[in-house]
Amino acid sequence: MASSELEPVEVIALEMALADLHYVSTALVGRAGDVIAAEIALVQYGAMAAYEAQLHFNTTLGWTIDPGWDAATAKAARMSGKFFADTKRNLDGVVAHFEDLLAANHGAFYPPDRRGKLFAFLRDDLSVVTVDARPYTSLLSAHYLTGLAPTQTATLGEAGPVVRKLAFGIGRVAAMLLDGAEIPAHPPTVPPAFEWWDTKSGKALPRLFAGQLQPALGAALMTVHSVLMSAAHSEDRIGCAWCRTAAKKHRFVALFQT
Repeated sequence: MASSELEPVEVIALEMALADLHYVSTALVGRAGDVIAAEIALVQYGAMAAYEAQLHFNTTLGWTIDPGWDAATAKAARMSGKFFADTKRNLDGVVAHFEDLLAANHGAFYPPDRRGKLFAFLRDDLSVVTVDARPYTSLLSAHYLTGLAPTQTATLGEAGPVVRKLAFGIGRVAAMLLDGAEIPAHPPTVPPAFEWWDTKSGKALPRLFAGQLQPALGAALMTVHSVLMSAAHSEDRIGCAWCRTAAKKHRFVALFQT
């Protein structure tokens, strides 16, 4: 359906969805896996945009858009950006969820039946990404923002396929809505210079915020910081007027929800 056939309010909704999906797709499509992993907060923003777009247009216009993702994971990814504003979780619920994620993630790297327990001190269970020596995101943030349940992070081989399916779903929604849209393609902008670090969660998390917070709350606030850092770098992703519109919305949503 051409936009000229839509009601004005639906034209606005469609153009906002197109801007968001163009902005995210241009920043992520064709990127190396480590760049996409570092931009996990942007993936979450894309999941939110794609989820709300397919739900809205199915409800209002009857458009059938099948993302092909796990609906529960996609919904959790969409809701994850609300953090403490999520009325079903609030502060205690978010902290409890991070406690479960911490335990599951640690168990995945240190399974009870592992060999060579004497060399456990050589094993790390937390990856952290920095930009200009400032934390950008972490493995725990990725688990939370992509809607993974603790049971899905407890096994190293299970989380990857779920995240790939989520990313595939974002791509499907983007392809369906952007097909025929008069948005000129342009080369992706240059991503930040990401640096990866591996450490032990049991040592790193208690040191966050001068050791004044319990590890789970520290991990939650580090994830809030990840969302804000991604939004702060939105200017770096602007390659056209559509990107500029979406970048402004990205910053607004990040500030509003955190």
